[in-house]
Amino acid sequence: MVGAPFFTVSRRREGGGNGLAAGAYDGVIVVSVDVAALEAKLRRMLGEPGDAVALVRRDGEVLARSLGYERPPPIRLPPDHPLVLSMARGEAGSVTDAPSGIDGVQRLTASRRVEGWPVYVTAARPSAAIVASWWQTLAAQLAIALPTALALLYMAYRVDRRHQALGEAIDGLERRVAARTADLAKSERRNVEILRSIGEPLCAFDPDGRVTYASDSAIAFWGKPAAQVLGHVFDEVFPAQVGSPAWEAKREGLEHGAETHLCCLSALAGRWIALDVYPRGDGGITIAFRDIHDRRLSELERRQAERAAREGEERFRLVTETAPIMLWMSTPEGRCLYVNAALRRFWGVTLEQLKDFDWGSMLHPEDAGPLAAQVMEAMASRRGFEVEARYRRSDGAWRLLHTVAQPRFGPSGELLGMIGVNADVTEARDAEATLRASEERLRMAQEAGGIGTWEADLQTGERRWSNSNYRLWGLEPGTPLDRGRIFSMIHPDDLPHVTAMTEAARSRGAGRLPEMEFRIIRACDGAVRRILSWGEVILGAEGKPARHLGVMQDVTERRAADERLRLLAREVDHRAKNALAVVQAALRLAPKDDAHAYARAVEGRVRALARA
Repeated sequence: MVGAPFFTVSRRREGGGNGLAAGAYDGVIVVSVDVAALEAKLRRMLGEPGDAVALVRRDGEVLARSLGYERPPPIRLPPDHPLVLSMARGEAGSVTDAPSGIDGVQRLTASRRVEGWPVYVTAARPSAAIVASWWQTLAAQLAIALPTALALLYMAYRVDRRHQALGEAIDGLERRVAARTADLAKSERRNVEILRSIGEPLCAFDPDGRVTYASDSAIAFWGKPAAQVLGHVFDEVFPAQVGSPAWEAKREGLEHGAETHLCCLSALAGRWIALDVYPRGDGGITIAFRDIHDRRLSELERRQAERAAREGEERFRLVTETAPIMLWMSTPEGRCLYVNAALRRFWGVTLEQLKDFDWGSMLHPEDAGPLAAQVMEAMASRRGFEVEARYRRSDGAWRLLHTVAQPRFGPSGELLGMIGVNADVTEARDAEATLRASEERLRMAQEAGGIGTWEADLQTGERRWSNSNYRLWGLEPGTPLDRGRIFSMIHPDDLPHVTAMTEAARSRGAGRLPEMEFRIIRACDGAVRRILSWGEVILGAEGKPARHLGVMQDVTERRAADERLRLLAREVDHRAKNALAVVQAALRLAPKDDAHAYARAVEGRVRALARA
């Protein structure tokens, strides 16, 4: 049948005919087996519901099986499965009790190798069903044999008393009863040993709810000695479990013979268990349960982690969509994978248009090349980058965006792309340029006027000077400043005055500081320069003096000019006095008898003095 699954077996054919010697190679016999037909025959071999028959290759590959009607992908038992281990050891047959590799159900499995082939036939039955059947048989035997034995013993006693002649017959009957009782006890011990060897928590109840059997693992799970549990009504020993889901399943099994399978939280141990209730023919039930608490918690943790991840993604989406800054994510090829609302508004695109949107078309032509080179280098080196470039806004205006981006990596370390933020810094950069121009104008004015600014923090003692102030003192800009360094450059004759004025200024409140004029020995060339300093007190948040802010000016040339003016004034005064003395002498020597002659004489002598 075309498309039907099958498997093929082959075997070497040895000679002995066709002119070949005995044992010589004579080809290979190949047989193709229809899997569907074989599985149908295997299903007809089943005895009870839940039984499974399978054909398994030595490496664990399940070739055909009776369980299920829809064939899944090829099934291979795990390498550590007991059946695979026994086949690997080359054992002809084995019996294992382990989860089935087909549906995970715990089964007791018997295997037998097909003679001459690397294939095993396996037959399996659920362990819980075997246990239930054993207990049903055992209960039936006990229910019949024990009362019968007691009745026969009683009858034997009465017969012995009344009919001594039947003594030998009674003795034989007693021996048979004793042998039967011993057989039953031996069978019971064997069944108990088998149940204990399984290791799964098992317990059995009679129709009145008394515990007739409990495995060691069940006793350990309940946390009470076996003597307090066996032979007692379970609800009386453990009243806390009454009304719980496990109790309801037990009650349904005892009252209505209902088979139940459920997963619930144990009211006795506070742990999650998987519970299987199997009714028996005598009205009792057998219960098998497994502790699945750790697996259940792992599943709950996984679901919580998934829910937390979804909530985290939702919070991230909410934050990014409402954030005032522009956020984006890209693929390793640079294509936009996500753009938040702020950036979509900037470019004037919608979510639907984002798939075909080319953000490179929004770049200024002069910035496109440098930006592309920097992004490609960052992608190749798997590191972040920071860059500024001009982009055309949706209204056509060119805006300067500052971009900071970091790489995104997957679980295996693969590069997923970049995630970054854009900030519009157009106004900030314009303000910085204006500030720089203003500072440059201030610097030029200070340099031209020989002026420098200074600031002193009264709390920390830190001093900050402008570059022009450093140059006034002959220092390199940025040279560390302290009180000792500054006072060491003040002229020794002026140092006491400056020290006193500085100490007095520290205790002043708000207002203008007194002017100080002193000489310094300039550090760069040792020249003596005269400095004029003045400033103001700046108050802090608490209204107390916090800083001194002031200006220093080199007044050396001004003071020299003032001195020259004073010297010139003195010289002019001296010469004027001399001229007046000469005029006075000339007046005394002029004749005074004739007024006109006196006037002419005075005028002539004054003109002569002027010419001189």
